[in-house]
Amino acid sequence: VSNSVKYVSPLFAGFQVEALYGVGGVAGATGSGQTYSFGAAYANGPLSLGAGYFYANGGNTTTANVRTWTSSSDSLFNTVINSGFASAKSIQIVRVGGQYAIGAATIGAAYSNTQYANDAFSAFHDTAKFNNGSVFFNYQITRPCAPVWATTTRRSPVRARRTTTRSTSVRITRCRSAPNCTRWPAIRGRAETR
Repeated sequence: VSNSVKYVSPLFAGFQVEALYGVGGVAGATGSGQTYSFGAAYANGPLSLGAGYFYANGGNTTTANVRTWTSSSDSLFNTVINSGFASAKSIQIVRVGGQYAIGAATIGAAYSNTQYANDAFSAFHDTAKFNNGSVFFNYQITRPCAPVWATTTRRSPVRARRTTTRSTSVRITRCRSAPNCTRWPAIRGRAETR
């Protein structure tokens, strides 16, 4: 977004907000071509939630009585899907979503509403509204963190009737792909006299 100011709050107990305002740049018409958006997110433990709102005004520039998009958000119509709405008076998008992690599995859902508003300078006749929803399930497959034990025992006679036993155990845990596994090799040894 050109000519914009953005604020991102500090993270507080898993909660964070953001706001953005982009001036339209049209002299004498402060609302023409403006863009603004708000967002909020919460992430704490296995739960993550988010919501956002985006609005962009198309400006007041026309060619042959059809609007040519002159908003501070000028690269919205670069795909075949929404290029038919390049003459929209404004665009408004609302989206909410959330996810919950259970071990290596994550489930989530999201919903969005997009509206392309029309006026007399739009190439389409009615406000176009699109509702989208999604549900997902992810499972992270990693190598398990399994310890490997190796033990050596050496006995040596010390004087008559006394034997010293030395035992060393080595525990090796290798977990390169598991982010929560932070065990390192531990070496333990003990000596017993009988």
